[in-house]
Amino acid sequence: MAITEKWKEWEQRGSISLWHYEEFPKNFRGYHLTADRAGCEFLLGLIERFRKADYPAIKGIMLDDPTPTRLAVPGCRQRCIPAIRLELRFLRAACDEHWTVAECDGEVIIEMGANGLNHFERGIRDITLGKGDWAIGKGEKSLWFWW
Repeated sequence: MAITEKWKEWEQRGSISLWHYEEFPKNFRGYHLTADRAGCEFLLGLIERFRKADYPAIKGIMLDDPTPTRLAVPGCRQRCIPAIRLELRFLRAACDEHWTVAECDGEVIIEMGANGLNHFERGIRDITLGKGDWAIGKGEKSLWFWW
């Protein structure tokens, strides 16, 4: 198997949660992501493999509902709407600034170029350090990182 194909078989580990709040309230617009240590390690390994891919790299990820402890970090009082599945797409041929977020029936699809992948990696590393409260993107298309 070529090194560029290793992301396809990268086995998911850990707990990863992604959600948004009902009606995307002003101070909590966009999507919110957190993971446990094993989930962060899985995502960091995936990012490393995406960087070695010479064609679009796409990986589906099953998600866990956020726990009350995870939801307490952002502290929004609106109803939480968890995503069921996340699909990450790294498009090397896209412009570096490419960043899109779309949702359909509980599946969130995030497409990113090189800079988006770098910011995504920083966000996952921040989660492991207990940092966060910042986002990639704007408005309802943003992705917030929480610990």
